Amino acid sequence: MNINDVASPEDYPEDLIGAIFARQRELMDKYHHIESKNGLLQTPDVPVDLHDRFGQARIKDMAWRMTEEFTEATDAREHREHYLEELIDALHFLVELFILSDFHPGGTLPQWFTNLAGQTAEPYQVIERIGCACNTLKQKPWKSSHMLTDVAKFRSHLLEAWEAFVRLMITEGLTPEDVYDLYFRKSSVNAFRIRSNY
Repeated sequence: MNINDVASPEDYPEDLIGAIFARQRELMDKYHHIESKNGLLQTPDVPVDLHDRFGQARIKDMAWRMTEEFTEATDAREHREHYLEELIDALHFLVELFILSDFHPGGTLPQWFTNLAGQTAEPYQVIERIGCACNTLKQKPWKSSHMLTDVAKFRSHLLEAWEAFVRLMITEGLTPEDVYDLYFRKSSVNAFRIRSNY
């Protein structure tokens, strides 16, 4: 099953970002059970403690998952439909990263598109901002010392990653409704995969 097997939503919620975050939270709850059963869930906390090594490991794991999806996207760039689906997979992990961080980009998706109209981005620019956010998380597995996270700086970089992602969507000629449509359909595929023990 892929997004072509799922119908587009019949209507669009007024708060597209809120609907995406709510849907991702539902998927998280289902995937977390699977990850925990597999012994790979660093911490069940949502949101995570940004000062804790396990919370930071979970954030960094999510950042890596997003990076992998961007890599799959750029590898499939010649096949637009597959490329866009992989970009939306990256959005799933970006939103989950926000949820784990107890942070929301604010505003509405149409406002973001309007405010950034004409600006462009490449996938690497989103990854770079996420990398900068992760660099503020100093609880390394090989360190004994404890350093508090500069939460404001972390969130600032996370917000820059969100902005870069919206600019990337604009670059690809998508509208806020297109992004929601792709996200909704892919999240339906993911929900099906969970139900069918994919």
